[in-house]
Amino acid sequence: MVNKILAIVVTLFAATSVAAGDVFRCERTKVGRDGWISSLLFFEIDEETGAAHVHDSYTDEYHGGAIRAKLVESSAKRFRLKWTVKNVKTSNTGSVIPRVKYMATLDRKTLNLRIRVVLSGPDNRPWGEAKCKLKK
Repeated sequence: MVNKILAIVVTLFAATSVAAGDVFRCERTKVGRDGWISSLLFFEIDEETGAAHVHDSYTDEYHGGAIRAKLVESSAKRFRLKWTVKNVKTSNTGSVIPRVKYMATLDRKTLNLRIRVVLSGPDNRPWGEAKCKLKK
């Protein structure tokens, strides 16, 4: 299954004309009780152009693949990214959340990823952590 997702990610990044940046494969290691963090995430970051994309199970289900992320910070220490997944249907009530906003910080040295999620409506604050690898 993981290899299938990786093949899809590589194909989608190529098909959407994503800049030739570094691709990070991140496996979730911790998640808060509220969920909303995919078990596998991919980021492509091109520091030269400032372009960034994210692909996970939510972007795949609700947007058909990788989506643009905003590269908020690109320093020697970390990358900070933000992205929004729109019109997400909840699993417990079936209602639609108009915007699910994600914020992620990737430590360049340790490749540890921290993610926070802001839901437009519910008052819970999902979070998660992941360990990433730079794909060569």
